[in-house]
Amino acid sequence: AGGSHDHGASEQDIGLTPLEYKLLHFIVVHPGQVFNRVQLMKNILEPGVHVNEENIYTHVCAVRRKLGIYASLLECIPRVGYRFAGTSTGGGQTSAA
Repeated sequence: AGGSHDHGASEQDIGLTPLEYKLLHFIVVHPGQVFNRVQLMKNILEPGVHVNEENIYTHVCAVRRKLGIYASLLECIPRVGYRFAGTSTGGGQTSAA
C-alpha cells in the first residue's frame, strides 16, 4: 500500500494516491457510464471504511487536476455524478472519444 500509480498516454507518473487511482480506474473501465457519489464510494472504498460524500468530490477534483490536459475526460454531470468521456480499449489503455 502507498506510493503513487502510473497512468496516462505516455505512462508518466502523475502522482495519484491509491484511492485516486482506484477512483480513476473504476470510472475508466466503465466508459460513458455515470456514477453518483454513493456508487463510487461503494466500489472504491474498502469494506467498513466510511467517508463523507463530499470527500468523493474532493478526490475527483484532485484526479482531474493531476490529469492536466486530459482532465476533461473525467466529466462531472451536474446533480447526477461522474463519467469517463473517453473510450476504454481494454488492457488499461484509453483514448479520447
